[in-house]
Amino acid sequence: MLSIKFKFYVLLCITTLALITLSIYVDNQIIEKYNADIKSNAQNELNALENQLSSHLYNNIHVAKGVPALFSLNPNLSIEDYQRAVKHLFDGNNQLRNIAAAPDLVIKYMYPVSGNEAAIGLDFRTVPEQFDAVDRARKLNSVIVAGPLELKQGGTGIITRFPLFLSNSNQEKYFWGIVAAVIDAKQLYQVSGLLNPDLTIDVAIRGKDGLGSEGEVFFGDKTLFNQSHISTSINLPIGSWEMIARPKTGWNALPDNIWQTRLYTLMIALIILLLIASYSRAIMTKYQANDKFRKLIEHSPIAYMLTNNKREITYVNKAFTNTFGYSLSDIANRDLWSEKAFPQQDYRNQVRNEWHNYLVKFRRSQEHPDPIEINITAKNGTKRIVLVSLAADYHVQSDYPVVLYDITESKQHQQALELMAHYDVLTGLPNRILLRDRYKQAVAHSNRMQTLLAVCFLDLDDFKPVNDSYGHDIGDQLLITIANSLKNHIRDEDTIARIGGDEFVLLLGDLSSISECEQSITRIQNALTQPLTINNHKIKINASCGVTLYPNDNADFDTLLRHADQAMYQAKLAGKNCYQLFNAVQDKAVIA
Repeated sequence: MLSIKFKFYVLLCITTLALITLSIYVDNQIIEKYNADIKSNAQNELNALENQLSSHLYNNIHVAKGVPALFSLNPNLSIEDYQRAVKHLFDGNNQLRNIAAAPDLVIKYMYPVSGNEAAIGLDFRTVPEQFDAVDRARKLNSVIVAGPLELKQGGTGIITRFPLFLSNSNQEKYFWGIVAAVIDAKQLYQVSGLLNPDLTIDVAIRGKDGLGSEGEVFFGDKTLFNQSHISTSINLPIGSWEMIARPKTGWNALPDNIWQTRLYTLMIALIILLLIASYSRAIMTKYQANDKFRKLIEHSPIAYMLTNNKREITYVNKAFTNTFGYSLSDIANRDLWSEKAFPQQDYRNQVRNEWHNYLVKFRRSQEHPDPIEINITAKNGTKRIVLVSLAADYHVQSDYPVVLYDITESKQHQQALELMAHYDVLTGLPNRILLRDRYKQAVAHSNRMQTLLAVCFLDLDDFKPVNDSYGHDIGDQLLITIANSLKNHIRDEDTIARIGGDEFVLLLGDLSSISECEQSITRIQNALTQPLTINNHKIKINASCGVTLYPNDNADFDTLLRHADQAMYQAKLAGKNCYQLFNAVQDKAVIA
């Protein structure tokens, strides 16, 4: 008897030390997780701000990039015609302050004129702080984002400069001048959320004139760059901005309820210690083990089943009946339980094999093997996903307990999260993340089979009036209907993804020729022109499509998307409801 007590107290001491160690570990894990959450939340908030800023910036650039085409068509465009053509771009959906055109680097065209009179007649060659960016745009023949800088007419602006090269009567290229779109910096910061007083992070941005980490700090406290921070970058047509942040509370902090959590941890450790002591005493004394165990599991939220070597089921707790619907009278033995829980013979045999292997490992190992995951058919016919294991060494008792831990909800939640991570919530189509993965597979297939892969950027024409006239609910239903129509008009091996409001991307593979691609696009566009009835509203919608072909256009994924987008913009300029194939020469003319 003395030896048994000695072993019992030794076990209690070891358990106490283990629980103290575990409590310290849990406390450290809680603090580390809290600080990790601070960093994760800060990164998420920074990424959201970066996405907003980048989206609004490129929206402004996208709005203005068609203006150079006016002068490509008519280099001597009148000021009145210019103002009429540009006026519609200032619809309140962007942060453009003005768009100016400077033939021979002298500002002649301006819209709006009001508030920008001081800039008319400005010769960029006389303004060193602006001429460098103008000259760089000319030399590189590329769009340049300059600034932010103080404007001659007052205020701070971010200037997108479009160099324009035209051809003379001898088809020789000459530099016509610059088209400059001025974005109001303060408005851009405002709509992007950078001025939101509820931000939990301090933000700073550097890279004036697209110089990245080498550029000046133009937003926020520049001392943030000398402190520990997280960062991201905003890619410009040429160059980048570096955007950093740190939590306003700092990186290392204790949770507000840390002492309450420590108290709970201590209480739980004490409870665990008491349970272990109680259970150890029961095993060492070998007295009323089954009865005590049943009392312990009777009110447990986890399902338990007691069975024996005669294949009889002697007990199920309340959680078992609540989870699966079966009472002890429904499943008197394991064979009857197997037939009801696993009605399909093949799966029943599979479960029996897995359980047999588990028992073999259980008998041979000093530690419990990992639980096995099985699907159980409940009494009402529903399926439950369960982790099954043994809760005790059944050699000690005549009845041994089987634990059935229901993980159905957590599995469904995990599947839902995985679905949301790769598919568009509204239409169920792949999103940009899954599209990128599908693109890699399609490129590999194209290289292997030596076929063409079409990357198609499809944008609905005049979708905004649908939302304005009928409301966003009708607009959403229209997007769903169009998504289903697109799916019905492509092959199973092709991909369609939604990457924006009314923007879709199609990957059409196994194309043997450009004409085959054109036939497919024509078929898809014809299908979209059919009138649709949404909630008793008859709606007619068209789409413009830009297409680039790999490997003819041998570029990376983002570049191919951008080329397809540029071709789509050409389709818009061509009158909408049509498609355009990407052409490098035309692309340079649009950028110019």
